[in-house]
Amino acid sequence: MRSANTAVLCLTQLAVAGWLGGCAGPVQRANSTLATDECPWACTFEDGTTQGWTGTDKGTVGVSDEHPASGRKSLRADLAPGPYPGIGIDFKTPQDWSKCQALRFRVLNASGGPVTLCVRVDDADSRDFSTRYNNDMDPHKLTPGDNEVEVPIAALRQGGFLSRGLDVSRIRVMRVFSVELKSPVTLFFDDFHLVCQRPSGPDVLVLADLGAKAPRWSANNGAAGGIVPSPAGAGPALQVDLPVGSPYPGVSFHVAERNWLSYDLLSLDAYCPADAPSPRDINLKILDAVGRSQTVGCHLQKGANSICVPLEMVSSVSLGRVSEVVIFSGTPQAKEVVYLSSPVLRRVNLVQHSAVRDAKAADPALTLDMTDFKVPRNTCFLAMVYIPLAGGRTRAVRCNSPGRDAVRYAIGADALAGYAAGKPIQIWMYVSDHGTWCWWRRSVAYQGKPLVVRFD
Repeated sequence: MRSANTAVLCLTQLAVAGWLGGCAGPVQRANSTLATDECPWACTFEDGTTQGWTGTDKGTVGVSDEHPASGRKSLRADLAPGPYPGIGIDFKTPQDWSKCQALRFRVLNASGGPVTLCVRVDDADSRDFSTRYNNDMDPHKLTPGDNEVEVPIAALRQGGFLSRGLDVSRIRVMRVFSVELKSPVTLFFDDFHLVCQRPSGPDVLVLADLGAKAPRWSANNGAAGGIVPSPAGAGPALQVDLPVGSPYPGVSFHVAERNWLSYDLLSLDAYCPADAPSPRDINLKILDAVGRSQTVGCHLQKGANSICVPLEMVSSVSLGRVSEVVIFSGTPQAKEVVYLSSPVLRRVNLVQHSAVRDAKAADPALTLDMTDFKVPRNTCFLAMVYIPLAGGRTRAVRCNSPGRDAVRYAIGADALAGYAAGKPIQIWMYVSDHGTWCWWRRSVAYQGKPLVVRFD
């Protein structure tokens, strides 16, 4: 058995308080805790067949006794030089992956150097690049030897700036391929499976206990720090001193909880004293155990700041294998200080809603209008809307029409059914510019009449 081997986002301050065909049957694992009929798909090749996988674009496949991740068989893929050589499977019946948190598989790179690997997933209505999931803008980098690849189901739902999100209850096609391969490579695939977990543990999980005798943090790039009483008066804080002229000084939290798949938000408090220089912006970089990372840039103000990052936007990271959170500044022009506290994961009882991709709806209740938002010419927009419902649940509506011309989204009245009157609707709007992510937030109250929320 083998052993396991950035986009930037600008965020305004946010107070978070208050608010199956062709493959073998399911395989139970420690990280797959639903009943077997709820985890719909797995491929382990133990029956000696390719189980529906074929070679695509100068790729050939066959069952092998070499390098199985588990059991005795693997799927050998020989990829010849070409634009998109790889492997693929077309499901005889569309798959329902909506109860799962991630897709995982193992791949052994038998070549002597690194290989880039992309994952494509289509739903039943996918027709072209703009209507499917395709991560060739942020491929997985396979090192020689054994690798594990994870794709969060949330990334399939959320989509990207050039493609809409998927209906994950109707998955029809999966492709795994390299791009512009220059020389032949041999890869051994195994243990394709879905991670299906019921939420366990607390709904608010402390990532780093600053009150512990030995809190798990370290200083980076010339920064210094120490545990002190929080200036905001809410328990201990980590005082971080950022030196003049040092590039990217900050601290790392070495998180005890590595599996973030069942959580929805990462939140952190930052206090900037009025009588001392403090960073205007601070960055959060989330790293996983397989070397992938994503950075989130947050603007700070004097006084208390509450930062909240929906984990759905951290789609390039293996959220089931998180290893570290790095918090850093740019290059300070003066000695700066910031106090960090309360790094926690938060779980929201989400009710999934079909994605919104149109500027008009037959019965619009809430319209997001970015027409007057001043952005560079190549920008396109995404949005996420959290609608509080009676009974404590929250409806998640993703607005993810592809392309730069999508500047309005109309959310129908059905999305507001069961709305908990008086509670704020949270709206995050995302802008893409040359790979940079910027994020604005609005909190609005719905009064039962059509509402237009303008971003400018």
